[in-house]
Amino acid sequence: MQRAIEEVASDGSAALTAHIAGALLAANNLSDVASAATAFGNIKQDATTSATGATELATAAEYRSNAAGNVVLTPAEVYSAMAEVSLTDAATIAWNMDAGFDFTVTLGGNRTLGQPTNQRVGKKGRVRVVQDATGTRTLAYHADFEFAAGVALVLSTAANAQDVLYYDVLASNRILFTGIVRAVA
Repeated sequence: MQRAIEEVASDGSAALTAHIAGALLAANNLSDVASAATAFGNIKQDATTSATGATELATAAEYRSNAAGNVVLTPAEVYSAMAEVSLTDAATIAWNMDAGFDFTVTLGGNRTLGQPTNQRVGKKGRVRVVQDATGTRTLAYHADFEFAAGVALVLSTAANAQDVLYYDVLASNRILFTGIVRAVA
């Protein structure tokens, strides 16, 4: 290739020679990139609904949190994302909605379900609430939670009882509990 450039140069086409020589630099052709992944990242074009291109696969965590940009999902990642996520029992139960869709917590005392972080309008799911071996535990709710007819959901109180609460994020700081299934066996 260098010989071809020299031959063009001998014909007096200095501008063309400079252009060709610049286009053939290793840096412009990515031949000096040590990492194939970096080289690919430099030349790829994201796929869109109207153009083909390279796509990346989203992780389950990216899907749950809506953090990924122009990526696609595999069925395996969708199923992984739907796995139930444990919430930590505490006086006020913290809830990061980006962690999942379906959640579970075992109550070790009378508790309050705290204000969820990362609320996303349209997100729906469930919270499975389990009584510990003692039972009789109650659950209060942060002011962001709303209920049909304004009546808060009351849990089963038997030892080890499990109730499933269904939620729907209507707006920022408005989460409707759409129903409860009590004493799931």
